[in-house]
Amino acid sequence: MLYSIQDATIAATYAMLSATALDLGTCWVGAFDDDKVREVVGASKDLVPVAVITIGYSAERPEITGRRKIEEMASIEVLEKPFPHKEVKKELKR
Repeated sequence: MLYSIQDATIAATYAMLSATALDLGTCWVGAFDDDKVREVVGASKDLVPVAVITIGYSAERPEITGRRKIEEMASIEVLEKPFPHKEVKKELKR
């Protein structure tokens, strides 16, 4: 089970992105009772629930807030050292 949790969360994230592309809303449920989830979906005790995701039509449209700058989200080598995105972009275009 070394990488199964990471694999499952990646798959769940792609499911959420796919649902969003279909104009559906999603919500990752951060805490849940493993035994209750197994009971509801009819899973055996040897299966470990990794994610619970609600999917449906949203009651309202969320406001689009725009993108954050990459400098606010990424660093290189050490925290607080800005990611050199302009240099990387130039290098990729070569």
